[in-house]
Amino acid sequence: MQQILKLKHWQVFLFLMVWYVLYYIFSFTDFEILFISKAKLRAASGVIGTGVMIGWVMFIGLALNRINKNPYKFRDGILLVASIICILGYSELHLESINLESNLLPEFVSILLTPLTFLGILITYRTVSKSLKSIEKGEKARISEYLVDAVLLFVLPIGIWIIQPRLNKIYLNIQD
Repeated sequence: MQQILKLKHWQVFLFLMVWYVLYYIFSFTDFEILFISKAKLRAASGVIGTGVMIGWVMFIGLALNRINKNPYKFRDGILLVASIICILGYSELHLESINLESNLLPEFVSILLTPLTFLGILITYRTVSKSLKSIEKGEKARISEYLVDAVLLFVLPIGIWIIQPRLNKIYLNIQD
């Protein structure tokens, strides 16, 4: 789990941006692979990319929560559920573009998924950014202190170049 903290920013950037690039290639070109339409390829790359991006944030949070010096401890299950809801909500949007969504989910689930996704985003990014800032400060961070970090985690790829080097410093500090 701690391995995610020692990755370099360019490694994370390349891994996450592959999915952005694939998504845009499948969006703006007439591309087919073995009779699979570009819409299905776009949806698949969008779903996988969403999972990878939110998964990166989730694994950061889980790794930070395992650090003994972290003054802000949270329940791993809450972060896991919030992250999974985020992935499901965004995946539904991608699947909706190829009209698979109506076959997969009942309508009431789709209606509930939008506010749940918003709540999941708030919980996921708040929890991880507060944990990050609390470790750096050595005490529980206030919202005014970790709000920028939450936005940076959400705004990819810019956030990768700022957040990941800070995670590297935390990793080096816990190794000492």
